Order: sequence, then C-alpha cells, then structure tokens
Amino acid sequence: KAHPWMSSLRKELEMFSEGSSKGESDLISFETFTGGGLSMLFDQVDQVYKTTPFVMVAAVVATVLCTSAFAFGSAMLGPRLLLTIAFTVTLVFGGSVIVFQYYGASPDAAGLYWIVPIIGL
Repeated sequence: KAHPWMSSLRKELEMFSEGSSKGESDLISFETFTGGGLSMLFDQVDQVYKTTPFVMVAAVVATVLCTSAFAFGSAMLGPRLLLTIAFTVTLVFGGSVIVFQYYGASPDAAGLYWIVPIIGL
C-alpha cells in the first residue's frame, strides 16, 4: 500500500518542481527530495524486480540445458526438464497468490516478503 503511494508522491513532486524550474511561477521555486530508509527500500525492490528475473531465467535455462546435455547426452531432455521446472514454479507461485491474496492466510499475515519470488527462482 505504501509503495504505490510513494511512486505517486514522487510523480506529483516532480511535476511541481518541473513547473517551478520552467518559470511558471516567479514567486515559488523549490526542489523536492524523498529520502530515508523506506524510500531507499522501495528503490531497491524496484531495481531487483527490474533486473533479476531476466538474469535468473537466463542462468537457469543455460544451466539446465548444458548440464542435461552433458550428463545424459540428450538434446531433447533439456527442454523437457525446463518445462517441468516451469510447471512446478508456476504451480507454487500460483498457490501462493491464492493463499495470500484471495484467502488471506491469517488476519495478521501481510503476505509474502518481496524477495521470496526472486529466491524461489
């Protein structure tokens, strides 16, 4: 709930600071900064979600294809293993969404921690 609020706050503050730097108001000129531990955490989460999934998927695909080709001497076993891994990961993440978003695991539960999907890959 706080993350979308912080993003919209930054957009609004950016709009106001751009307006003051273009000379739309001669009386008020200011710069805005959002800082502190919470905004730094939000920035780190955004950065991890932007870069990590692509790197992790590429690493898993390369590792599975190379290892299965080397270990079993079969080019067709690698794609089959990838489908099995994709099915399992999708099933687990889908189950987590159902439990934590739709059924609310418990009244005190806040959901999954943000790093869990990244570590799960």
